[in-house]
Amino acid sequence: MRAASLAALLAATTLGACGLGGKAVAPVAGMLTGARPASAVSMPKDGPEITVTLTFRGIRFPMRQLETEGDVTTWIAADGATMETRNGMVIATRGFGQDLMSASVPTPAQLVSGAGHQRVHFFLDGTDTTNRRDYACTVAAATGGDGPAVAHHLTEACVAEGRRVTNEYWIDSRLRVIKSKQWVSNHAGYVVFSAP
Repeated sequence: MRAASLAALLAATTLGACGLGGKAVAPVAGMLTGARPASAVSMPKDGPEITVTLTFRGIRFPMRQLETEGDVTTWIAADGATMETRNGMVIATRGFGQDLMSASVPTPAQLVSGAGHQRVHFFLDGTDTTNRRDYACTVAAATGGDGPAVAHHLTEACVAEGRRVTNEYWIDSRLRVIKSKQWVSNHAGYVVFSAP
């Protein structure tokens, strides 16, 4: 019994340390469950901040920049939930429920070029099993919305296994994603945020 408990503790510790360069982060989002788990990493008191909206849940919450390594930025919420972006493109989440474990995504330059491309998403299902989903995507100019008028407004329509998701971007002349709506998972839905 004691060996089983130790094994379970080690497994939980290992899972909690995924992402963030090995820093342990609570895997349960208080914004979704109401719980406020303890985390080894805290939301910084200052620094770049974004407001994230989970559209399926109607939840808005602030996230602050935790760290940047190369072109990847890690954002953290007050309850320890995290989101990683590469050049403004969401590539991973932790603590959003059904998490996006990792993703292969286009660059903003690829989106602006209008070229078709593939996305690959790895996500956790309800049994903590990692699944892969390959999307075939097309890009088109968009109209409407409440993004900045000075930016390229684009939609990225992606299809996988009969499922369709449509991401939306406003990309400026320096190829920065200044506002976006990006798909995470069936549970979390889309995340909407603007660059700080």
